[in-house]
Amino acid sequence: MLFDDEVTVRFPPHAGADFAKQLVVGKPLVVEGDTRATPHGVLIHAHALGSKAATLKQIAHPPHGPGAHKPKPKH
Repeated sequence: MLFDDEVTVRFPPHAGADFAKQLVVGKPLVVEGDTRATPHGVLIHAHALGSKAATLKQIAHPPHGPGAHKPKPKH
């Protein structure tokens, strides 16, 4: 998601459906996450989204690494 002030917010694809009501042009959005300045503007890797700070909802991230569930190969 790219904002008017050249701030880019990234979140996992599955979060799009969970936060569809907030991800509307013109609606206020509060983001909490890791922020980095890049040559292209500010980048935020979102950990939580909401319409205001009091209503932030954590983004569920699936497990990664050795203990993560791996789908069975399709043959």
